[in-house]
Amino acid sequence: MIDSSASMRDLINKVIQTGQIIVRNKYEKDEVFIIRFISGDKVTLMQDWTTDKDLLHRTMNEFFVEGGQTAVIDAVYLGVEKIIEH
Repeated sequence: MIDSSASMRDLINKVIQTGQIIVRNKYEKDEVFIIRFISGDKVTLMQDWTTDKDLLHRTMNEFFVEGGQTAVIDAVYLGVEKIIEH
């Protein structure tokens, strides 16, 4: 889950770099999904479950900061739903 709200303006590049480090170091068979959240009405599944590291890196490279208040609770809820469904 990656926060792309306005509060992350100065940190988004570091957050993306950290996410890419996590993806680069994951086991080949580990599945990952990516959720982008900005505000309560902007919580988006950007990438569904995949083991494809290149796809995950490309997805994270598409992130940018938008206005809005952080919706971390909504994003965590969506993330837990994805894990339960899987």
